[in-house]
Amino acid sequence: MPQFLLIAERVYKKFEEQKLFSEDMIEHLNSLVSIIRLEIKDTSYKLKYNFIDFEECLNKPAKECSVKLDIS
Repeated sequence: MPQFLLIAERVYKKFEEQKLFSEDMIEHLNSLVSIIRLEIKDTSYKLKYNFIDFEECLNKPAKECSVKLDIS
């Protein structure tokens, strides 16, 4: 579990340094996934999905989305 906290801290630090925090939720989520991808590169960790259409997930009912997300 501590390894995930280290990754999360590095992701947050990069967000702050690169000023990636955004009012646009879709842009923010895409940036988050991009940074996570960079941080887990060359580790044994993998993302479950290669692509997540956040616009679809935010605008359609969960039953109609190809990827089920809990963004509560």
